Amino acid sequence: MAQVYTSVPLDEEHQSILPSSEKSHLSGLRLRYNTETARQKVSRFIKQWVWVIHAALLGTSLLFFLLAYYVARAQLNATSFTREFSAWSPALQEVEYESIDFDLPPMMDNPSIYVGKGPEVDAAWEAVTGDVGDSIISQEDGLRLGLAPDSLVIEDPATGERGFRVGIEVFHQLHCLNLLRQATFKDHYSHTGGDVDTDADDLRGHVDHCIEALRMTLMCQSDIGVFSFRHFEGVDGYWPDYATTHTCRNFEKIRGWAMSKAVVWTDEN
Repeated sequence: MAQVYTSVPLDEEHQSILPSSEKSHLSGLRLRYNTETARQKVSRFIKQWVWVIHAALLGTSLLFFLLAYYVARAQLNATSFTREFSAWSPALQEVEYESIDFDLPPMMDNPSIYVGKGPEVDAAWEAVTGDVGDSIISQEDGLRLGLAPDSLVIEDPATGERGFRVGIEVFHQLHCLNLLRQATFKDHYSHTGGDVDTDADDLRGHVDHCIEALRMTLMCQSDIGVFSFRHFEGVDGYWPDYATTHTCRNFEKIRGWAMSKAVVWTDEN
């Protein structure tokens, strides 16, 4: 009679012939292998994320560096531009540029506070000319600028610093423009004790000086802005449209600096 054989699973067959001590050893090896494999996977995962984090931090640092660079460059542009194309000035660091739309109709139907005569107009001009004092720079800086060596030397009462007494050009130019305004209302200003209240020869000399000063300044600056011609309601023909955009230095910042640095007049040398 033929014998009947029953199939035994390989693992079961293999384990059935192993002693119990070897079975325990084999199980330990499997457990150790599985544990080490898991540790390796965790280690690789951690290493990968460490590199990801490093890359993210590096990218963030680079981004902030570039932002800081461009911000600093933008802030330095105005100063660098001014230093490149203007003579050195103690107010150099105060220069900021801004876009301003000029509101200048061809006919001044609604005059600004700087046009005409009277106490309110005078006060407006005083705020941008007479109230602004002169400043002081070191003799070394003055000589570097080409100022005369025998220029007036004063002492700043606030700091005790000695140096050349200097004025800022824009305020002299505004003073000259204000004088021309007053001269057109000579009858009104000839008895007020100001620059117009003087004899005819002195006034003529002062006015001519101011005309020449403003001419030189305007020709030096040579504004290359453009304006068009339009028809304005109520006016025949075409007239210049001066309502244009200009790039200007922030006057209030310069005026604020000048006010803060003003020195008291003295005649010492």
